[in-house]
Parts: sequence; structure tokens; C-alpha cells
Amino acid sequence: MYLDEIHIRRLKLLKDFRLSFTNADGTPRMWTVLIGENGTAKTSILQAIALCAAGPAQVNGLVKPIVGHLRDRRNGTASLEIAATFRFSKQHEGRADLHPTLRRAINTDTERLVSELTMKAKGRSLYGRSYYAKRDGTEIELPGSKSRGMNNPLDHARSENLHRWFVSGYGVGRFLPDPTRIPPLDQPGIERLEPLFRSTTGLTSLRFLDHFVDEKARRFTDTLRNALTGSKELVPALEGIELRGAGAGPGMSLTEAKSMRRGCSHSGSVDPDLAPPLVDPSLERLESRPCLGQILERLAGQRLGALPILAEFPQ
Repeated sequence: MYLDEIHIRRLKLLKDFRLSFTNADGTPRMWTVLIGENGTAKTSILQAIALCAAGPAQVNGLVKPIVGHLRDRRNGTASLEIAATFRFSKQHEGRADLHPTLRRAINTDTERLVSELTMKAKGRSLYGRSYYAKRDGTEIELPGSKSRGMNNPLDHARSENLHRWFVSGYGVGRFLPDPTRIPPLDQPGIERLEPLFRSTTGLTSLRFLDHFVDEKARRFTDTLRNALTGSKELVPALEGIELRGAGAGPGMSLTEAKSMRRGCSHSGSVDPDLAPPLVDPSLERLESRPCLGQILERLAGQRLGALPILAEFPQ
């Protein structure tokens, strides 16, 4: 899913705010960076997008931690309103199974998905709807929608965990996950958004690979490797990685595997005063003057809960 536009009215500091996410030629913009001082509503914009992407049926459970602070208190008589327009990638073409309420494949060039949410002036709950629309905003009537009540395709997609309706977000907390816990992924489209609203919620652990068959897990780890090493600007000191165990055994083998192939300088140690704090009791087994490789091995394999990484750093 791509976001075409969001229109926010009376959400926190956002009195009437509209932002397009398309290029001048109408194609979806792949990257959008919001820059501003603290307290200028950057997170509020992300939360508004997340709420519209969650779907009306799930939105109140997601927003519960901050529901009392959502409305613009400068206007106590008007409703909060959020509307977002999404489009679908070319991977949806010819895939009627991805749009069961439409009962056909969507036209990715001319058809969109609109999600609208409202909160009354004195209310504490959001309500809304989602619907397919033509590019000009005209609503597309769903077959049988009047008699069967199937008028919220976004709710249906989240309920069925449909593929290719992906959304994810995280907030200022960015707590690392427990590497020993397999994420349930019961409602992945909602769980991936919770860190935006609950500052203590951890990010989804990479142990979600335990839900994949071997080949799919290997494709994911190959993609992760390419993302980390394909651009020197992303992790300048990283020359190469090896992801062990993905798709080949239980998830715990990923966090227990030895991860550093070479990380020490010729001197073999770093100043312990400059070393990261080693608060995990298992880290007491390290040498009193741990080398950089040992520190990163333990941090990558046990503290961070990420896939163990075999890395080489320049001397």
C-alpha cells in the first residue's frame, strides 16, 4: 500500500493540515522525511496515518493510550476528522483474492482506497469507514454491500490478515524486543503499529522468522543482508555479514550462535571505560578488557535480539 494523501483536522496541534505523498507526475513518493522542532506534530502526523491504515474496527484499541489527548483543545465544539487516500502496488494487479469485498482485481492506476475517521467534540471514541473510490474520489459501490454490510474493505483486510496490505510504524521509544519470544502475529497489521501509541511496546522481534517456511526465511535474510551491505552510507563500517540459522533451525539458534568473525584491532582490546555498559549477567564471562568483537558479539546476539551477525570491520 502507498499513501497518496492525508487530511487532518483538529488533531492536537493540527487545525487543518493536508499533505500529499505523490510526485509531480502523480506517482507515489518512495521517501518522505518530516523535519521539525520537538512538539511540532511530527509524531501526530504519523499517528494519524497509522489510525487510518488500521481500519475503523481496530482503531479504538490502538489509540486507547492517547485517546484523551487527541483532539485540538483550542476548539471544543468541532469534531476531529482524519481522511487518508491509499493506492495499491502493481502486485495487486490480477489478484482478485486480495480484494474479496470488491470481488475482482483492483485497477491500480485508476482506483484507490479511502479511510475516514471522526471523533465527536465530547467523544472518546473514533468511528469511521473505508471504501474503494475512483481517482477523482467517487465511491465505488461494492457488490452486495447494501444487503450484506460489507462496506469496509480495510476492516475485512485486517480481519483476514490479507497479504499486500502492509503497514508498519514505530514511535520515539523504539524499545528492542525480547529475543527469546516468538511474536504471535495474531493481528500483524495492528501489532506493527502499537509502538507509535505505546511508548513501552517493543518493536517486533526478528523471531517472526519462526512463522516462515525455510525458503521464505532465507529470502528474507538475503534481503536484510542486501539492505545492510548494499549501501555504504547506511552502515559505513560494515563490510559484510553472515546470517546464521535463518530458516534452518529453531529461532533460539539464531541468538545463541557465535556471531563475530573478526572485530578486534591488532591491539585486541578497547578501553573498558569506553566500552558499552554490560548489564546482562551473562556478559560477566567476558574478559576484563573485552575486545570490540566480544562486545559486539554479545550485544548483537543477546542484548539486541536481532539475527546474529558475522561482521568484518576495517582495521
